[in-house]
Order: sequence, then C-alpha cells, then structure tokens
Amino acid sequence: MDFKGIIKEQREELESIEKRERIIPRELSLQAAKFLKYPNALAVIGVRRCGKSIFSYLLAKEKPFGYINFDDERLASIKSEDLNKILQSFYELYGDVEYIILDEVQNVEKWELFVNRLRRTKKVIVTGSNSKLLSGELATHLTGRYIDITLCPFSFREFLDLNQIEISEVYTTKEKAEILKLFEKYLISGGFPEVDKFGKAILPRIYNDIITKDILLRYKIKKIEEIKNLARYLITNFCQEISYSKLARLMGVKHISTLSKWISYLELSLIHISEPTRP
Repeated sequence: MDFKGIIKEQREELESIEKRERIIPRELSLQAAKFLKYPNALAVIGVRRCGKSIFSYLLAKEKPFGYINFDDERLASIKSEDLNKILQSFYELYGDVEYIILDEVQNVEKWELFVNRLRRTKKVIVTGSNSKLLSGELATHLTGRYIDITLCPFSFREFLDLNQIEISEVYTTKEKAEILKLFEKYLISGGFPEVDKFGKAILPRIYNDIITKDILLRYKIKKIEEIKNLARYLITNFCQEISYSKLARLMGVKHISTLSKWISYLELSLIHISEPTRP
C-alpha cells in the first residue's frame, strides 16, 4: 500500500482548505493547545463533520507533524501492524515529527496500543466520531495518560463569527433583527460548518453517513429499516417520555434487549437522543 502517497494527498487537501476557505477559530483551541504543551495524547471526540480534522490540523501546523485520516476507502483493509509503516512514512516525508494526528482512528483495531507507545515521546492527537473512544479502548489502555475534549458543531458565537458579526454589548435594531434571523438559520443548520458552503442539503447526507457508517456497518446490523425508523422516531419525539416496552411495540422489535442495544449504538455515534424510560 502506498502510505506515503495517501499521507501526502490528505495533507495537501487540508492545506488547500485552509487557503481557500475562511477558518473560524474554535473556542476550545486554547484549552486543547494547553493539553499538548508536553508529550501527551489528546482525544478530540465529536459527531461527524463538526470540524475535528481542521481543528486538529490547526493545533499542529506550526510544528513538524504527520497526519493521516483513516476514514479513507484506500485504508479500509489496514491492520494494526501497518501503523508502524505509517509512522515510518511520516519520518521519510517530514523528518522527526513532533505532532502525530490520527484522524478517525477507531477504524483501526488495536490503535490504542500504538497511541500508548507514541505518546511517550510525541504529542498525539486522535479524533473519532464514536464515543467508544472514551468509554472503551482509550480509557482502558491509556488510563490517566490522555486528555479528552468534545468538539461540537459551531456554537452560536462561532456561527456569528462565520457570518462576520462582531460580538458587542449594544446592538442597533437592525443588527438585532439580523442576529435573530441568523439564530433561526443556526437552529436549522445545527451549526455544522459545511452548511455554509454547501447549503442545508448537506444535513441529510451527514445524518445518513452517521446511520450507515457509524451504526449499520460498524455493528453489522441487518435490520436496516428497523434501526432507521428507530433513529427517526427518537429524533422527532425527543421531548416525549416513552418506555422501552412501548417503543419496542411501535418499532415491531421482539426483544427489549435488542432495542436497548440499538439505542446505545445511537448514543455512541453522538446522535443526541433522550433515552427511553424502563418498562
């Protein structure tokens, strides 16, 4: 596998995004930079397309760094033994790197052992769109040796910055009207950075990617329509209380344990839903 070619292409893509697009400083940047003052592991967790890749790139770009995104079809068959080949590729391309960014690292088995070795001498940033990074592998193998932060889509303050609205203590009537209009747009978009570039048509694609890649494919679920219906119901009825037993009847699911497992998958994918009450 041509690791060096893939690494070079991915980095050029990040650099081109920075050049052609207006990058909004994230409110967590200073806090994250402080965590990486010394060799350490930083886990950046967040829902898909919330800006984790650019956020991590900006943390490291002033220093020698290596970057690879495992959410790439060319890396679909990668094994844990290939990780050291990637490290070697970083050295061959960039020399003695100080930062290493492993984007969507949960796609590789036993990645946490590799990170545990690297973080002793490098500043390692791992990103993931599945909170299992925290509750499972990372917490087990790097207990007390990593810092985690949750990156959300733009806050409203960041969204105003994107739209070039300065924060002030006093606004004119016209400015208030403009901010209220932007707030309505913000509620619809959810603050996802790419909506500004592609329009709100990108939102269903992000949602479908989460359902397909983070749930159906990751957990090898065969009842595709059932879990899609479940996700749709929970998201559109998040203000209503419902029991697992009633939800199972509505969804046509025989076993409550199966339903409970599916809901946990939705939670791990960082889809914000309210958990049903017990029967």
